[in-house]
Amino acid sequence: MRRTAGKHPGLLRSVWLVLVLLLSYLSCWELNRFLALCLVHAHVQPSEAVLISSIACFALFPWLVLWLFSAPRGTRNCVRVASASLVMWTSTFFMEAGV
Repeated sequence: MRRTAGKHPGLLRSVWLVLVLLLSYLSCWELNRFLALCLVHAHVQPSEAVLISSIACFALFPWLVLWLFSAPRGTRNCVRVASASLVMWTSTFFMEAGV
């Protein structure tokens, strides 16, 4: 007997939750790096820049998970978050050259 995800909505919801958590974690990780580099370029001490960016991402992570998980159009929001993370990821390469 073949089973599909439509017959097991709990499995689909669990997979969606894992994907949302992973995307949120990776985007906050990249935001942390991007924000720290922006603050260093703004002549903030590197230790303070890392602390500020870590606190900001710590506050953003639960909000991002709830926003992605409870949105009626979750896949569209996930694509937006993933594309913003890719933009931050590519821009950090240019910023690291100037540090």
